[in-house]
Amino acid sequence: MATTVPSLQSLLSRTTLDDHEEVLKAANGALKTSKNDSEAQHARVVALLKLDRYDDAVRVFEEAGDALKQKAGLEYAYGLYKTGRLKEAREAASHVEGQGARFVEAQAAYRGEDFEVARSIFREAEARSRRDANLGEEFKANMGAVEAQILWRGRGEAMEELRTKKAKREELETFELAYNAACRSIAQGNLQQAEVLLKRAKELCKHSAGLAEEDKQAELLPISVQQLYVFVRLGKTKEAEEIMTEIEVDQIPDLSTRSIAKHNLLSGSTKPSNPFVAHKLLNSTPSPPQSDALFNFQSQTATANSYTVDLHAFKHDGVTRSTTARLQNPKLSPTDPSQTVPSVFHAAAIARSDTSKAAIKKIYQEIKHRPYNVGLVLTLVQLQVLNGHYASATTSLESFLARVSQLSPENLPQSFPPGQDPDDVRYNPGLIGLLVALYKHQNRTRQIKSELAEAAIHWTQKFEDQETPSEDNSMSNAPSNRPVPPLNLLLAAGSALSTSDFDFDRDAAKEIFTAARSAYPNNRAATAGYIAAHATSSSTKDNISSDLVSQLPPLSPLISNIDTTALLAQGIPNPPISAERTAKLKRKAGAGSADAPKKKRMRKNRLPKDYVEGKVMDPERWLPARERSGWRPPKKGKKGRGGGDRGGAQGGFEEGSRPGTGVGVVGGSGGGVGGGGGGGGGGKKKKKGKK
Repeated sequence: MATTVPSLQSLLSRTTLDDHEEVLKAANGALKTSKNDSEAQHARVVALLKLDRYDDAVRVFEEAGDALKQKAGLEYAYGLYKTGRLKEAREAASHVEGQGARFVEAQAAYRGEDFEVARSIFREAEARSRRDANLGEEFKANMGAVEAQILWRGRGEAMEELRTKKAKREELETFELAYNAACRSIAQGNLQQAEVLLKRAKELCKHSAGLAEEDKQAELLPISVQQLYVFVRLGKTKEAEEIMTEIEVDQIPDLSTRSIAKHNLLSGSTKPSNPFVAHKLLNSTPSPPQSDALFNFQSQTATANSYTVDLHAFKHDGVTRSTTARLQNPKLSPTDPSQTVPSVFHAAAIARSDTSKAAIKKIYQEIKHRPYNVGLVLTLVQLQVLNGHYASATTSLESFLARVSQLSPENLPQSFPPGQDPDDVRYNPGLIGLLVALYKHQNRTRQIKSELAEAAIHWTQKFEDQETPSEDNSMSNAPSNRPVPPLNLLLAAGSALSTSDFDFDRDAAKEIFTAARSAYPNNRAATAGYIAAHATSSSTKDNISSDLVSQLPPLSPLISNIDTTALLAQGIPNPPISAERTAKLKRKAGAGSADAPKKKRMRKNRLPKDYVEGKVMDPERWLPARERSGWRPPKKGKKGRGGGDRGGAQGGFEEGSRPGTGVGVVGGSGGGVGGGGGGGGGGKKKKKGKK
């Protein structure tokens, strides 16, 4: 017997609807009768959304046309959001009135990592919903999640405000607010406070009366995963091992949270793990949908962990193929972490996880094929530093920066995205910081000031020349997208130049601190640097107002714990002696007293052949024979007529003559000089000293 489908009107007239399948069947039946029935179409898409069939719901909207989109604009925006079409969802929600549309618009901006826009929307919606306590709490919870994401990302106009934000009392009343406050504390680096807030959130969740037992377990698992991360960061291995027993990964409904839990379990384990088992564990989780995907900073960490496990499992070729595919994306900047992190693992895979000189040669050859890859250069510099070659590391980084500085927006290589400013890569704060660290190790103070000054001038000019974009009607709640210069770089450059002995360096420090104060008006370090830079000059000292000085903390609390009497009694302290200087002094002390001159040792090849140790050398031995005091000229007269010696011993010398100054007797067996025996030879003179 065939069952009859209830009419759509009878189903919609009920107070509550729990069977969405019945509503969907009734709506489909009504549409068979009347294809353009707007009520049936609306009921159909609502039922599909309730059944988590978001793709089917969006397809119904696309087939029905603009009429249904205007009538059910909120449902259409929500369907787009759940299918990962975030920009379209924001556009659709911006044309719909009501708190629900604002919530969808903010959620789409949040998932699209446009956190400043989401924070602005939640602020306005929270102010309008103060009459509804439940709705206000919902917006506060989402506001806390957005603020934590802004801090984790590490940039944005709200960074200075959120960096020092403390947990409020109202955030300790519900577990959602306490959990988001704990995440904000983790992003701030305050892990001790995060530990307390997570414990509070866990207790509130356990004793929450409005949650069923299954819902409690689902909410407790993410809190435990976050607790494990905090315990690992604090080094509390015992607490980490205890919390690991509470986490059942397969019971976590969200795939993104399940993936994070597996990474935290591997990092929190103190026992040596099998790399092949770890590889299987990390790759066993299905990829989460677009609406629940990991955020960018989470995805980068997860990718790095996966590559690390692959390298431990000796999958070098697989890592090389995977990273090569990632590096062929020309839409990302060379300094983007999505490019630099795979590049580092690409270098590690090429070197087969080796750190010796052979690995340096392999990476150097790879850099020849990818001369503008930041990750490869950073890996090369790191290996050279590990091997103690600081000068080579400095040269490698300087060569890379020189190659980048020769580029222009018109002749960019394929690894640069279109419109990329090469100077943004040349003066990247991370690369400049690394170069300054290498210079500092070599005591190259002048180069440090030069690099910091050039980088600060580049970013301040870019900040001043950038115009604020016009507001789009669809993004009316969006804050200014004007880029801000890196604060740490400006502070380091200003501090280094303000201590210089040259006027032009101090003038540059004034300009840098002025730009820092303009970009970060609430930052105390920028204000203090501005005051210090202008206070040294009489011409600009008047520019310092009393209101500006009042922003700094008073001096008395900073020096209240200093005992000036004890400092005066201790006298002037001696500066610490470096290790190299100490070793040099020890070598000098071990060599003997400074009064006893060290005997100079003469090399053997510098001594004469007839040298006898202890014998006093003739001081005239280096002079020519004619210039010596004992030289005597030879006697004059014809040889062979009684003037020469006859019958003398062969090779003998005249008594009293010096070697080399007397006249030797040269001749035949008779020893005579002159005539004798041979015919025809008596009238010729023989050459002296030759036979």
